[in-house]
Amino acid sequence: MQAFYNALIVISVFLQASQVMGHGFVSTFSVVGGKSYAGNPPGEGTQHDPSVVRQVQSKTPVKGVDDPDMACGTGAKPALLAADVNPGDTVAFSWRGGTGESNWVHEKGPIVTYMASCGSVPCAEFDALKAKWFKVADLMQKPDGTWYMADVMHQGSAIEVKIPSTLAAGNYLIRQEMIAIHLANTIGGVEIFPSCTQLKVGGSQTGKPDASELVSFPGAYKADSPALFIPEVFEARHKFVVPGPAIAKIAGGKGGSVPTSSPTATTTKAVATETTTSSTASTSTAASSTSSPVMNAAKPPSTSTASQATPKPTTIRKCKRKRSERIAKRAASVVAIPSPSSNEAPSSPPLPHRSHARHSHRALRRFEHGSHAVLGRRT
Repeated sequence: MQAFYNALIVISVFLQASQVMGHGFVSTFSVVGGKSYAGNPPGEGTQHDPSVVRQVQSKTPVKGVDDPDMACGTGAKPALLAADVNPGDTVAFSWRGGTGESNWVHEKGPIVTYMASCGSVPCAEFDALKAKWFKVADLMQKPDGTWYMADVMHQGSAIEVKIPSTLAAGNYLIRQEMIAIHLANTIGGVEIFPSCTQLKVGGSQTGKPDASELVSFPGAYKADSPALFIPEVFEARHKFVVPGPAIAKIAGGKGGSVPTSSPTATTTKAVATETTTSSTASTSTAASSTSSPVMNAAKPPSTSTASQATPKPTTIRKCKRKRSERIAKRAASVVAIPSPSSNEAPSSPPLPHRSHARHSHRALRRFEHGSHAVLGRRT
C-alpha cells in the first residue's frame, strides 16, 4: 500500500512539474546537411523573428480532437519564411520544454508527421484549416518497449523525417505532433502538441498522395479511438495503437483510407496503426487457433459398450454358490462318519487311507473358503 501511495506522489510531482515547466514547441527545424531555422517561443507578445515554423500562442496542449487548434497548434500564426527542401531530403524537428529552457517534458506517446499542399499560394498565406493532410511518418515504441519520445525528453534528440522521394514540387506544410498519453485513461485526456513548418519543395517529381489517404485537422481523430482513449495505458503489456490513417504510399507506406468506426489495414515500424488493430488481432487469433496443437480429451465409453463389457453380478453369485455347494457335498462324502444308532454303542470309524486323508483335508479347505465367500456376499 505504501508503494502505491509513493507512486501517486511521484506521478503528482511529475504532473505538477510538467505544468510549471509548460509543455513545449519546435525550437529548431533543420534540413539535414543544409540550413537550420529557429522557432519562436510560444506566447502572446514574444518576439516574432522571421522563421519557417508557425508560432503557437501557448505552450499548453490541445485537449480536444475537434478543436480548430488541431491544425497547427494553439493559436498558431503563419510564418514569414519557407524552408527549401528537395524530394528525398531528411528534415529534423527539435522539441524543447516550456519556452525553451528545458528538454521536452513527456516521454510516452506517438510522434506523428503529416504533410499537406498549400496549393498555388505561398504557405505564409494558406489557411491550415483547409489543408488535406497525408501521413509521412510515425514513431511509437522501440523493440525493447521504450518510447522514441523518451529520447526527446532524456537526450534532447531531434526527430528526423524523410521528404517523399517522388513528391511533386510545390508549397507544403509539414505538421509534426507529439501526443502525450500519460492521461489517456480518460476520454479527452491525451495532450496533443501540433506544430507546422512551411516548406518549398523543389525538383521535377510529380508524385502525389491518393485522395483516399487525405485527412483534415480537426476531423482525423476520434476522442474514443483506441489510439487516444487507453484505459490500460499503464499496463506494461498493452499494445498501443498509432492514431490516424496509415502512412501514405508516396511515403513508403501501404496507404489506405481513414477508419470511420472499426479499425482495419496496415502496420508501420512493427506497431499497428489505428487502421490495423482489429484485423491484426483477429488474424493472429485465427492463426494461433489453427497452428497451436490441441490436446483432445479421451471420450468416455458409451453406455451400451460398458454394459456389454461388464458381467452381470447376479450370474457371478449363482455360479459361485453352485460351485461351493458341489465342494461341500464332495467334502461331506469323503469325511462323513456314520452316526451310531440309538441302540448301539458308538464304535471307532475305520481310519481312511493316507491319500484319502490328504484329499479330505484339501476338500475341507476349499469348502471353508467357498462357504465364507458365499456367506460374505449374502451379508
